[in-house]
Amino acid sequence: NNWPPPELAKYCSGVVQLSSNQSGTFSDGHLGRGQYAPRSDCEWVISHQMHLEGLEEVAPGLSPLVVEFPFLFLEPMSELDFVRVVDPNAPHRLLASFRGLVVGGAIRHAGPLAVSFQSSMLRRLNSMELEMGFEARYLQMSCHDDPRGCGAGQCGDDGVCVCPEGRSGVDCGLEHCLGT
Repeated sequence: NNWPPPELAKYCSGVVQLSSNQSGTFSDGHLGRGQYAPRSDCEWVISHQMHLEGLEEVAPGLSPLVVEFPFLFLEPMSELDFVRVVDPNAPHRLLASFRGLVVGGAIRHAGPLAVSFQSSMLRRLNSMELEMGFEARYLQMSCHDDPRGCGAGQCGDDGVCVCPEGRSGVDCGLEHCLGT
């Protein structure tokens, strides 16, 4: 079995331990190729450098983690192509799930985040040659420090927005749930 190919393994997973004010990016690796690879099974774990296994809250002085998806467009005809964000200390706690085209998807969490990307073998003919895949950016930022604030919500003691029912996102700016 030659799957995944070695070039996919380079960018398809990782562990990021953030120190103070560190940020970065990751993607499915589609850049320059137009579409993401079929049969992808990737995971990135993002946590604070000082994070302790099983710690539910952010240690004093550490800001919550934010993962933003400025570009996310997955095969709209496939229910098997998705990006999910979970709490790795509670893997059954789904924080967000994305399929199809997502504009402005982001999640802020007071603890570590695990981002997984899976795609099926199925590829529709992309006759319009649309770029498909995702890019993500991660950083540390409390809602107390975020210029977007919490909009219709309130900034909690842990630095994460508490959104009213029917609103979601890092700033409560989305009128729908992020798939949870």
